[in-house]
Amino acid sequence: MLRNYLIITFRNLWRQRLYTFINILGLSIGICCFSLILLYVQDELKYDQFHKNADQVYRLDFYGIINDAEFNTALMSAPAAEVLKSDFPSEINESFRFRATGNWFIKKENSEKVFKEDNIIYADSNVFEFWGLPLKYGNSNEALNEPKTMAISESFSDKVFGADVNPVGQTLLMDRNTPWKVGAVYYDIPENSHFQPDILLTLLSRSDAHSNFWMSFNFHTYLRLSENVDTKLFEQKLDDHIKEKYLNAEIKKFMNMDAEDFNNAGNIASFTLFPLTDIHLYSNKLGDIMANSDIK
Repeated sequence: MLRNYLIITFRNLWRQRLYTFINILGLSIGICCFSLILLYVQDELKYDQFHKNADQVYRLDFYGIINDAEFNTALMSAPAAEVLKSDFPSEINESFRFRATGNWFIKKENSEKVFKEDNIIYADSNVFEFWGLPLKYGNSNEALNEPKTMAISESFSDKVFGADVNPVGQTLLMDRNTPWKVGAVYYDIPENSHFQPDILLTLLSRSDAHSNFWMSFNFHTYLRLSENVDTKLFEQKLDDHIKEKYLNAEIKKFMNMDAEDFNNAGNIASFTLFPLTDIHLYSNKLGDIMANSDIK
């Protein structure tokens, strides 16, 4: 009986060859499109999840309305990372900063070939420990612990020095004449990360990295919280602490008003915690390291 049904089915399909071909083609295209969309969505949802302790890492952001100007930024004040880690040792395990920079012209010593690079960022020396980035060459504890030191990605190293060459200790001339020493080579950061620099420059070489000024926002600041910290409660605690201990004094000094007058004038200053794994799909703020996607 089953054999007869199969024979009749194939005969009908063969008689209607054109329609059979169209239907099978349409079904194949549909399955292919669905598979591609599924893979894309899975990749988008996995952004930054491979980083070390990703579910405990938060970016410290600022939202404010000051003199009718609105600020919704992914940037933070220079002292925040170190100061807050010291102020909240039980809640904050580790802190870290990036600082954006522009294009650089780079070349090797005794070479005339110049590379124009824009995928460069300043970083604190604990970048490899904080993010769990593996090294191909170099020591993670020494790579960025001196001024004018840098770490470079494997692909950039191969492009400049050649494949399978250890460039640690060699010098690159930044903007063609300023020597920077290569301290490490790290494996290329996966594409599903909200930061993917080819060159990391030590923040020890920037004077503004040592500033104690809270009303200037130039640094991407990340906090790794301890396990079992209630994020919402700690966020409010953090916001109150920063304003009461640091920001209000600067508002008084530079705007000549106390906290009550500042608020009564319609001004707002708010410090918030943004989950690392939400940045790619939900962050559309001034100063984002890269253009992000949108959950919508």
